[in-house]
Amino acid sequence: MKNSLYPLSCFLACAWTGSMAFAESTDSFCYEVKPDRLIDQTYQTIAPNGRTIESGRVRKKWELSQDISAYPQFKAANMPLLEAVYNLTLEETKKNTHPLHGSPTPVFNTGVHWNKVWTRDTSFAVQYSLGWIDPETSKASLLEKIKGAPLELQEDTGTGGSYPVSTDRIIIAMAVWEHYLATGDTAYLAKMYPVLKYTAEKDLHICYDPRTGLFKGETSGLDHRRKTYPIWMDNGYFSDIAQSKATSTNIFYAVLFKVLAESSDILNKGESAKWNAEYLKLKNAINTNLWIPEKNAYASWQYPEYMGNPVTDKIDVIANGYAVYYGIADAERSQKILAHYPMIKYGANTVYPQKPDGMFVYHNWGVWPGWEGALMLGAKKAGNHRIAEEILKSNLYNVAMNLSNYEVVHYQTGQGLCSTQQLWSIASTLASYYRILFGMTYETDGLRLSPYVPSFVKGPLILDRYPYKGSLLSLTVTGTGSRIKTMSIDGRIIDRPEQYVFRSDGKNHDIRMELDGSADQSPINIKQDNLVVCPDIPQMIYADGKIQWKPETKYGYLLWTGTEYIDVTGKSEYKVPQNKYGCYTLIAVTEDGIHSEFSAPVVFNPAGTVWEYEMEDVKTSISELPKASEIKGYSGDGYLVDKVDGQIKSRKSAEVWVTVPESGEYLISFRYNNGDRGDVGTTGEAHCAIRSLLIDGQDIGTIVFSTTFRNQFYPSTTLRVPLAAGRHLITLAYNTGGKEMNNSYDINMDTNKNDVYLDTLKLEWVGKNKPQ
Repeated sequence: MKNSLYPLSCFLACAWTGSMAFAESTDSFCYEVKPDRLIDQTYQTIAPNGRTIESGRVRKKWELSQDISAYPQFKAANMPLLEAVYNLTLEETKKNTHPLHGSPTPVFNTGVHWNKVWTRDTSFAVQYSLGWIDPETSKASLLEKIKGAPLELQEDTGTGGSYPVSTDRIIIAMAVWEHYLATGDTAYLAKMYPVLKYTAEKDLHICYDPRTGLFKGETSGLDHRRKTYPIWMDNGYFSDIAQSKATSTNIFYAVLFKVLAESSDILNKGESAKWNAEYLKLKNAINTNLWIPEKNAYASWQYPEYMGNPVTDKIDVIANGYAVYYGIADAERSQKILAHYPMIKYGANTVYPQKPDGMFVYHNWGVWPGWEGALMLGAKKAGNHRIAEEILKSNLYNVAMNLSNYEVVHYQTGQGLCSTQQLWSIASTLASYYRILFGMTYETDGLRLSPYVPSFVKGPLILDRYPYKGSLLSLTVTGTGSRIKTMSIDGRIIDRPEQYVFRSDGKNHDIRMELDGSADQSPINIKQDNLVVCPDIPQMIYADGKIQWKPETKYGYLLWTGTEYIDVTGKSEYKVPQNKYGCYTLIAVTEDGIHSEFSAPVVFNPAGTVWEYEMEDVKTSISELPKASEIKGYSGDGYLVDKVDGQIKSRKSAEVWVTVPESGEYLISFRYNNGDRGDVGTTGEAHCAIRSLLIDGQDIGTIVFSTTFRNQFYPSTTLRVPLAAGRHLITLAYNTGGKEMNNSYDINMDTNKNDVYLDTLKLEWVGKNKPQ
């Protein structure tokens, strides 16, 4: 990848106006932020005062119509555009706040198109800023996302019947912690601790991969399948997504462990050592498995175990932003991420590179204000104020030009798309004010202040009636830059303001800060060339003992074999070794080093190394489940019907005796169907089926059966296990707790529908020199 680094000195003269212009700039790659207006080529937005915005882009006018006096008040008399964007954003915050179930305590709706509490959207929003200015609504919203007996965090509906295809429900932990930092509410922390603990313990059993030390599951937020992943991972079933390992999701697991450790100390639970150990182990696994040195960034995900755990060449803003913010990346890697992450005119690339298939703008070809906020927070914390400034301006542009905190901004045109008044976009915009302009950081010992005011901002900036643990603060910032020249509280000068921590005494206070005008020379990677689309996925087949494809001369090619990459540039075939397991996938590479997505994998099993067992055949399978043959596509005489209605307690679905010819590593999976609700299989479903896999009576892990299309049987997730030569009893079981199976981990999101139709069990030898 060719990345150019642009320190501040490389910017053209128009940078003093707050515009975005660069050494290779064209007129189209520049917009100006002025005190009362924003100009982007032929579009102009004007804010004559802090209560009005007139957008030439959408040809509409916004005027403040809601009473927002309950929120902190921001004033910028010399920059009405900044004040108006803040007020519009507070108005949308209020519009998103609604009572639920007749309760007097409201919750946050997710946006105009999403009139409910969503787990990840709410968690981002609470962590960014809403947990600070409205802790009660934040608290009520988070409580809406726990369920079950025992209580656990609730995943959003989504891919493949969601949990455990999607596993990022643990993102709630960071929001719970931010709420605690804002309030010091130990009663709420004590209520949430057992919920977080049980969720962690369940996911360590269901989702954890001990071979890599990572958790399985979909990318957080980036959950619309083919809009993020290769199209073959969204082809009627979702086992490949379920058994991939996403960096963003693993970072949120690490945060969960850290929150549990800190909470354990606060609540005197005596478990902090345990959770700190889990945190350190996972942090190490993320850095060992998911860092791409050539990209100076973390990969978005690692592919499944049966493919050999290669990492994608794609990166995303959530993973890399939070890796910096939460200290998963060390100082050196943090600076590399911030210097190299691909920024564009309208903000940070959500994913990089973009997919080539021309589907509508969403994760692909989109800037997400609600996600680039993570990179903004990380940049501010690590001292790269240029990145923080660009994302702050991106938020201003989204609101001022489009007259709403849109869900998505088109990464080439700046047009707002999809839902308006999107909650996490709102919270990211507010974080631009609280976390950047006023430099707030909440810590266990108090509130730290370290403002950064870009040169295009015309102060003074005043934030009045800001709530912090019983105190109401009035904060004033004058000047620009990132270093405090003088600081006073209630007229008293503070020595060494960079070390000052405000601790609430329940009284109101006036805090004033003057900045010294210092400029930030941090390198950033922002240029028009960062609008990069990757090559089409190459197609390959297996025939006559060879992997074959039709190369294009403009690309180089890499072949992944399951253990290594082989450069096959200029070739059209590869002879497959016939004595070892392999999983082959082809990647096209441009001369600039941009990789295509992985091609659909071709698995090669040497002759005599695969054994399949018909689940409905009494000769091989012991089961009391009914048999059927209505669903098309089964092998043998039919399949087993394993239906769970919520009243059924622990039971064995089926037992199969297998004979292993040689000690070694084996993959276990099933062919199944989970599509009796029609060809849905995606958003809106909560029926992903979960079963425990036992070998010789020992619970060794979980098989996940995502929802599927109706009339076809598909491969489940796999488990890689060591087996000694000889006979073994493989048991598939539904485990809800009890004498023989003593946990309740197989209860799914729906709780009343956990069905799967079982066709075959598959056992594959994995290794070199096939067994005799």
